[in-house]
Amino acid sequence: MSLSINLDITIRNYQETDLQTLQWAGAIQYRSIFVDTYKRKQKNEVVMLVAVANDFPAGTLWLDLDLKSKDSVGILYALQVIWILRSMGIGRKLIETGLEILRSNNLNIAELSVKKDNLRAKKLYISMGFQVIREELSRWSYADTAGITQEIVEDVWVMQKNLTKNL
Repeated sequence: MSLSINLDITIRNYQETDLQTLQWAGAIQYRSIFVDTYKRKQKNEVVMLVAVANDFPAGTLWLDLDLKSKDSVGILYALQVIWILRSMGIGRKLIETGLEILRSNNLNIAELSVKKDNLRAKKLYISMGFQVIREELSRWSYADTAGITQEIVEDVWVMQKNLTKNL
């Protein structure tokens, strides 16, 4: 027996109502990050994309247009696809849309970080033209639902893609 699923995937900009609907799979613990990033979106420093599959918010990708803009670098981060819909092209479609947005903002390099234990994601990024440029310990923090700051340290590969090639 085989199962076939047809998905109509639309990529759109994040809306305030998405702050609730995109907190699946335990993401509620990161609510402070969602809220802070949404505030940056309102200042046009960040683009927040949502992949909608058959009217269900199935994934997200955030783009930082500001942090490294002086070096003409846009940062892709917070790529997530709900686990049951992974490997169906949603992440690739989000990244392709994100790369077009970076180009339209005159950024020449796309950069992302991937945890070293996420070999599947690394393989996807390489297939899309990203190359590892360095390894580093990524440090970030968030306030959990109790308001306690949680410090995270992750061993990552930093990857980049030149956006001026193959246009």
